Amino acid sequence: MAAPSNEKIVLDEDILRAQARTLGDAATTLQGTKLSGSVDSSAFGALCGALLAPAINAMAAQTRAHTAQAGLLAEAMGRAVTATTNAFATVESDAVDAFQKAEGEDG
Repeated sequence: MAAPSNEKIVLDEDILRAQARTLGDAATTLQGTKLSGSVDSSAFGALCGALLAPAINAMAAQTRAHTAQAGLLAEAMGRAVTATTNAFATVESDAVDAFQKAEGEDG
């Protein structure tokens, strides 16, 4: 018979803290990215410029917005992973202390 699923849960604090650092690095990179500029209609010639330039500029504006949002999300996720890791570490420490106390009282 297989062990209950609650016995299979393993939380590796080092891995969680590494993930939080990775998310922090991603947030820093994304938030530090300076995307600017636009395309003039002359870049595509007289025939295509009037059609392509506005579409390219709109796509670039959306890319800037999505990049900024991705930076904010990575930052929020990093904070959440750190907070969760800290909470799990506290629960684990409290459980160890309680078991040690119980063993000391029984022994």
